[in-house]
Amino acid sequence: MQMEKAASRRRKALHLGTVVGVAAVAVLTTASPSWAAADAATLNPASGPAAGTNTISMTVATQTDTANSFISGTTFVTYESAATCPTTQAAGANVATVAAGNVTVLSPTRLAFTAPGAAITTTAGITAGPTYSICAYNAAGGPLLAKANAGYSVGLTPTVTSMSPRAASSAGGGTIVVSGTNLIPRQPQSVASPSVAGPAPPPRGRERFRPTAPARSP
Repeated sequence: MQMEKAASRRRKALHLGTVVGVAAVAVLTTASPSWAAADAATLNPASGPAAGTNTISMTVATQTDTANSFISGTTFVTYESAATCPTTQAAGANVATVAAGNVTVLSPTRLAFTAPGAAITTTAGITAGPTYSICAYNAAGGPLLAKANAGYSVGLTPTVTSMSPRAASSAGGGTIVVSGTNLIPRQPQSVASPSVAGPAPPPRGRERFRPTAPARSP
């Protein structure tokens, strides 16, 4: 009789252990969510001075999963020299980090931060700044939330020192010589309104380019 009671207690203990074990597995599985692929983001502006201090906004137009939402006080930004953002954040691998306390979360899909400074190089008289991938994460070592691959470039601040001639016919068609320092190529150039047409300025760091004046009403 006693042996039967002992066997019964053992069967109950084994059954209880099985139930507890299943529950533990269920808890562990629930605590490890799968993360969605990172969302593509755009930057405004997409370029800035090497000294930094300008404000950059990062916006996700289409969010694939709310798990990728930016969180105030948690989301931080890294500058990566690689052409693409790492899928998980690696400490020490990035060029620069904007800490969560210096990131302003404007919405779950938009944030803003102050650009840090970045190094530039000069070769054969041409000054060139690097291009960075800007990446957003919610935790050190955590998965990537949003990415702007090769989305931000830096350089010296361009300045215009003179234009010649200062006036011309309203019919347009003449050439204007614009002189200055650190004039940046392939960006819209304008002298008042309307926009100036013509070829792109010369490589970054050169001192002069020649757009063609458009026609305009007197």
